[in-house]
Amino acid sequence: MNRKPNMQFSSLRMGITVSILVGLGAGCVNELQRLEYAHSHDHQELTATPESMLATWAQEGEWLVSPRLDAPEGASRAGVLLGLVAPGQVPVVEARVWTEDGAGTWQPLERTWSDEDQLVATVDFAAIGTAAELRVRLADMTAFGNIRFAAVIPDQLDALDLADDAVEVAGAAAELRAELRGLGIVTRDQWGARPTRCTSTDATKRRIAVHHTVSSSTDPARQLRGIQIYHQDTRGWCDVGYHFLIGSDGKVYEGRPLHLIGAHVGGGNTGNIGISFIGCYHTSGCAGLGPSQPAQSMVTAAGRLMGTLRQLYGINLSASTVMGHGQHPGQSTSCPGANLRPRVGEMIELGRTQTLASTGGGSTGGGSTGGGSTGGGSTGGGASTPGSCNHTWGGVYGHLACSASYQCCNGSWRSSGACGACGCTETTGQRGCTPEPAPAPVLGESCDHVYGGHYVHLGCSASYQCCDGRWRTRGSCGSCACVEESGSTGCGGSTTPPPGPSTGLPYAGLTLSGSEIPRAGIANRTLENTLGVAVEPLGTLDSYEGSRFVRGRVSWFGSPRDTSGVTATETGAITGEVLRSLNDPLNPDAATLRSRPEDYYYVAMRWAYSPNGRAFWRDARLVVVNPRTGSAVVVRPVDWGPHTRTGRILDLSPQSLTDLGLRTDDDALVAFAPPGTPLGPVRR
Repeated sequence: MNRKPNMQFSSLRMGITVSILVGLGAGCVNELQRLEYAHSHDHQELTATPESMLATWAQEGEWLVSPRLDAPEGASRAGVLLGLVAPGQVPVVEARVWTEDGAGTWQPLERTWSDEDQLVATVDFAAIGTAAELRVRLADMTAFGNIRFAAVIPDQLDALDLADDAVEVAGAAAELRAELRGLGIVTRDQWGARPTRCTSTDATKRRIAVHHTVSSSTDPARQLRGIQIYHQDTRGWCDVGYHFLIGSDGKVYEGRPLHLIGAHVGGGNTGNIGISFIGCYHTSGCAGLGPSQPAQSMVTAAGRLMGTLRQLYGINLSASTVMGHGQHPGQSTSCPGANLRPRVGEMIELGRTQTLASTGGGSTGGGSTGGGSTGGGSTGGGASTPGSCNHTWGGVYGHLACSASYQCCNGSWRSSGACGACGCTETTGQRGCTPEPAPAPVLGESCDHVYGGHYVHLGCSASYQCCDGRWRTRGSCGSCACVEESGSTGCGGSTTPPPGPSTGLPYAGLTLSGSEIPRAGIANRTLENTLGVAVEPLGTLDSYEGSRFVRGRVSWFGSPRDTSGVTATETGAITGEVLRSLNDPLNPDAATLRSRPEDYYYVAMRWAYSPNGRAFWRDARLVVVNPRTGSAVVVRPVDWGPHTRTGRILDLSPQSLTDLGLRTDDDALVAFAPPGTPLGPVRR
């Protein structure tokens, strides 16, 4: 029987802040009106940071307990969106519902999705209540940066299990409309959206609402994935509530397809386009979430987006047609924040004269508000809004407006170009954005070469490396300051992986770009953070057809029949895919396998997310071999697991096990396959 292969976030608990953003309204006449009113991102919601929790939450023994979150429209589910300090450091979060009979029992929230520092978790209550509370252990306060907590009756009308053909129709209709293509908008496919399940159209747009997400501003695409899944898994919505989102990178991100009705202003979504700034822009409650002032590039991008929408729908941009969320009738919220709301007028003015076509894209260089500006947003021969920004590698740069493509390489003015072509001057007088300095060599250390052999660093070259070992800084294999124990210098003179076994297995070793195939004795901080095990206990080295593999027991996971440890909405930690939607149907025909190999050939393993994160593992390919028969398949990582207590090194898709001729707890061999290797059975 399959066991849960994923990171064990089975009992999460957490806390939240103080800004209680609850959209409360008069009694509703019917369910449709209730749903229309409840379609607000802060309806029956609480947000919090550790600082606000310590100041305002009640301490009960080892726990901090949130203020009671009123749910006048009812609450049968609680859900959280957590911003973690680091991947794997997951606090324990519990919630309880309040009914007329008093408080219910505390229940752990279970994870439905996670990606790096973002995590969504939910719990369903046995009774419908009128309020809910959340609690988190004091000892876990350092594990997270912010929380959003909602207690609602999930929107069943938007969460219908649509027939396959209806889902396909909705997916086809989700394509960015023709008039908006080629304008630099980051599409749903590009940021990794789940398919929309919305069907309610709203073709006539006559006004715009401005919001902020009350989340971290870093990595807008990942933040957006978390917001979408929080809206879907917690509230039961068919998609993210906003039509567009503005990232801290100055780019416009496509949200809910524009022809569909949004879910962002309670009681006021019809004809209303939702634009939300990713980040937190209020005077309080935003600690640790990034800059509390929106970058000029974000304001410029939003203004030009409004200008584009003005042309598209004939919206007369004014203070009565473009408003912050809290300015809409019947709303009780600080959204979009005291630091963003005053900038709405600036956006309106920009939108009256400019569009996204003014710069050929949604990203701007943080320039001025002058009409028709291009080249990083500067006007008047390079003049621009002065200021300063922090460089990724350290140092504060003062903008001197001496370059059309000025940037600070991850600072607020960056517009385009590579690091080094900057119009920023460091306070010491050094110009440009110099690369991160290479670490100093440590004499006497050693590393394993990906192509075999053990190298000892002698510190005799500025470009020392061990070709996928931990000292590599730059250059190709061959220009190394590593000496193999046999005395030969360099790294074999090869810039590409050696060929696999002569029998044709796609093979790229046990180490790739510094990441390892887990095996006994390998230190793994991700494993330590999640399961408390510092060193991988399983997986032995084995030689097969002239190459090294990791050998260990395997099992299966995913597919519709995986009901013993995977919930219906649980997603893979690597890719965010719903695990029970994979390997469906269980017994595909040949045409289905050829057309959808990614759905049938996948794996979970206890990878270390250091030195490479989820993006590396999403693109990785592994070759798995049945040592008894020689059958082999190439698979892709989708999840993290299995738990060490299973005694297994990896979990495979049911189709992979079938093709390999393996059963649960049989031994298999695993190694990296070269990037880009086709998924599926290996023909040799």
